Amino acid sequence: MLSTLIEKIEDAPRESLFLAVVLVVIGGLLSAMYMVCDAQTRQAHQRQALLETQRLAVLDCLSSDPHTSYAACRLEVAQRFAPQGEDAMSAEASTGQTSAHQVTMLVPVAYYALR
Repeated sequence: MLSTLIEKIEDAPRESLFLAVVLVVIGGLLSAMYMVCDAQTRQAHQRQALLETQRLAVLDCLSSDPHTSYAACRLEVAQRFAPQGEDAMSAEASTGQTSAHQVTMLVPVAYYALR
């Protein structure tokens, strides 16, 4: 049985070359898909960790000063977690544009009041 299979492969070298090329292409596609999925998973884990840290920072801000508003804590956390330097943050603050929209873990002030 194996000898007949080997004879067929020897009789048709183009088919075996085609199969080898197809297997290499499939292997390349699978490895590329793995690399893309792995990179996206790592980025998702990093974003999730950052959001959790920001959420805890806002809650810490709210618990440290009970008279502060959620918007003030959110702005403070956004300035603390901004990837830009102090100069860029002060320039944004003077123009009224802040990166507070980057703090996306919206916890309403009523949540703090209910605790």
